[in-house]
Amino acid sequence: STYRNYMVEKYGEDKVDVWGPDAKMSTPNIDSLANEGAMFTNFYTVAPVCTPSRASFMSGMYPHKTGADKNHGRMDGDITTFAQVLNDQGYKTSYLGKWHLDGTEFPGWASNVPEWVSNGRSFGFDENKYRFNRGHWKYFREEGDSVVGYDFFQEELFNGNHEAHYSTDFLFDKGTEFIENSLKSGENFAVVLSIPDPHSPNSIRPPYDTMYKDIHFNIPDTGKRALR
Repeated sequence: STYRNYMVEKYGEDKVDVWGPDAKMSTPNIDSLANEGAMFTNFYTVAPVCTPSRASFMSGMYPHKTGADKNHGRMDGDITTFAQVLNDQGYKTSYLGKWHLDGTEFPGWASNVPEWVSNGRSFGFDENKYRFNRGHWKYFREEGDSVVGYDFFQEELFNGNHEAHYSTDFLFDKGTEFIENSLKSGENFAVVLSIPDPHSPNSIRPPYDTMYKDIHFNIPDTGKRALR
């Protein structure tokens, strides 16, 4: 893959193929993004947990300056996000997926809490219908004007139609739709697509659930040292 090739070139094959020489996976879409777009080669997170790192990513500020310095924290309503800067310049903006900056609200779908927009918690995003605050559902379905999440043990509800409702596919489809509509209207746009995966529970839809079942993963040297 493009990322693997870059890492091998920079650090050497022995440092990159830590799971063994046969543990390679096909990632054509990610490779396409890296080949045709921008590849970040020097990117650091300011916090090892979800909410604070999201607050910094949105604002460009350290977590303690945003009001959301702990998981399930609530980002201050007066924070200026990069989306607000773009929106002020005429960009059409959209946020889809996990947000995790509105405190303990659960699940906190923006489509179900319209006052988020009216009370200033849209943070520069025009479209927030498919934004939810927290939770890790594996399937989504629109029911009326709302979006409802379902756990993996409810997958039989979507037999024969997994791709349309599996969380990653669902959000990608909605994000693609936003981009296509923006292109048709000739508008500048910015979209944040915050997909839930990879994240526990570690369950995925077919055919990906068995795609790599025959691959053998070696225990990396760091793991072996930790087990001694």
